[in-house]
Amino acid sequence: LTPPTALVGETKAEITRLEAKTVYIAGGTGAISASVEAEIKRMGVKIVRMAGSDRYATSLKIAETGWKSGSERAFVATGRDYPDALSAGSAAGATGVPVILVDGKLSALNSTSRAALAKYGTKNLYIAGGTGVVSTGVESSMRGGGKTVERFAGGTRYETSAAIAKEWHTKGGLVYLATGVDFPDALAGSAVAGAQAAPIMLTQKNCVPKPVKDAITNTIKPQRGYVLGGTGVITDRVLNSQPSC
Repeated sequence: LTPPTALVGETKAEITRLEAKTVYIAGGTGAISASVEAEIKRMGVKIVRMAGSDRYATSLKIAETGWKSGSERAFVATGRDYPDALSAGSAAGATGVPVILVDGKLSALNSTSRAALAKYGTKNLYIAGGTGVVSTGVESSMRGGGKTVERFAGGTRYETSAAIAKEWHTKGGLVYLATGVDFPDALAGSAVAGAQAAPIMLTQKNCVPKPVKDAITNTIKPQRGYVLGGTGVITDRVLNSQPSC
């Protein structure tokens, strides 16, 4: 993560520590400026910018970059808010498939997204979130051409994260907890969680929502858990005693 107009020292140092040869920038110059790109280039690192005219087009550019020969499966989440896409991110990473953002309030999938799914040969789509965030019209318009569509949803962002985690997880492995009221920690953690086939589950600051606690206790049964972020976003009470709410 970095601010739009300056490469923070911690991020620069981590790029160096990783001995990265290529840095992928997600978003256009309005999100991460040309000056940040130039500073990274001066480090001797190749830059690949994945950007479109808006967040939806950018998600398609990311999919195109990561899956040049297409993907038979993909997660779909609304681009109007972040929680469901965060929960889908680690599951997508674990299964090696992209997350595609759509305007879930539309009555049907727009032509650009429909064309992209056809181009990539995507046959199996997993919707993250209920009909309030990705409409039944969008869902129906995905089903053409022999595609299957499955929805993972709950009444809240926490229930949705639990539903996704119960389907895509490594039983007896790891689990990550991140705040459900902001996006940076879960966004940064989704890559490592996906690489470890571990779910990211959303929690409240002082307690673990019951659907999340039940999924951890009864389904995932992890040997180890990680909390992303400081005590300002998730208290030590959650870390140590995991009270449910």
